Amino acid sequence: MRLFLPCLIVVLSASTSCFGDIIVDVQDASISAGGTGFIDVLISSDVTDNLFQSAYHFEITGSVANGSVQFRPSAFQTNVQQSVVAPVPYVFAGDTDPGNFFATRQDPTVTQIIGGDNTLSGTGISLTTTQTLLARLQVEHITGTPLAAVGDTFTVKLINNDNGTPGDFTDDSTQFKDDLLNNLTIDPLSYSGSGTITITSAAVPEPSTFAVLGFASIAFIGKRWRRRSHRIDVV
Repeated sequence: MRLFLPCLIVVLSASTSCFGDIIVDVQDASISAGGTGFIDVLISSDVTDNLFQSAYHFEITGSVANGSVQFRPSAFQTNVQQSVVAPVPYVFAGDTDPGNFFATRQDPTVTQIIGGDNTLSGTGISLTTTQTLLARLQVEHITGTPLAAVGDTFTVKLINNDNGTPGDFTDDSTQFKDDLLNNLTIDPLSYSGSGTITITSAAVPEPSTFAVLGFASIAFIGKRWRRRSHRIDVV
């Protein structure tokens, strides 16, 4: 159980912040063997934070015996989450520019991705205990043995790489900032927690599709039988 001290409200350049911990929650997902899908990442705060800018770094790990799950190429990592309203809305909904969003697969390390976004207005949004969508990460399963891969699991988790001076938060690959460009604290559980991707059976035609195929086959066989019968009658 956490104990919180009363928030100290500081008014600077029209910014009001009540600092807590940013909580990043990676959701579970399933994709078909050899198929594509996505995994949602939610964000919240244990109190109330002013969030202007996000930058995040995710990694996929798991056994590759029957195939691997990797992030789709950067061209597929679009800003689709900016229009998501259900089951939860995008964190910067209503104050975002598609040009601000980025998500780059870390080739050749295809199991890592770095992305982020910020508000269009330059003013931070209020991040509360209510979860909103931080990212919708596009993933794909690569396998030569789809049946053997069914049931395999992989984990997706938030990571942080220091790009320069240890302890210098300004160059970390995962960071969240308010509209005064202060770094917000990330709950340690956000790094230890992870989401699970489960590989399911490859997609199969719907029953109605089977019915259509069945009728087509019967019609084809009947047509050939009539032609054969006609040839026998002529002879």
